Amino acid sequence: MNPGDEFYFELKTFLEKYPNLPVNDIIEAVKRINVDYEQRKDQNIKKSKRVTKKYDSEEERKTAYKIQQNNYAKKNWKCDVCDVEMYLGNKSKHLLSKKHLKNEVGNGDCPTCSDSN
Repeated sequence: MNPGDEFYFELKTFLEKYPNLPVNDIIEAVKRINVDYEQRKDQNIKKSKRVTKKYDSEEERKTAYKIQQNNYAKKNWKCDVCDVEMYLGNKSKHLLSKKHLKNEVGNGDCPTCSDSN
């Protein structure tokens, strides 16, 4: 059932339910039914917009994804342990580095680590 049919169905049901209702009340009821119909129609339009594709081709989608990733990786990140600032793209590499692990243990004050230096 499409929304137009719903509107007429609700109007017909309302008029059958209240056959002796004054004209002004009928007009108000029709306005209310019409508002409900318009709201449902708007909701259907919003739902259909969500389904539409954002990109025309797979290539455009991949290009946009790469651009977004590069922009994210260019943001600055600060390591509180080493007191170093670097790009967010290098964060994982830094967290696994010997320098970071050594600083994380105790800023190089560990007796077993300092013996091996």
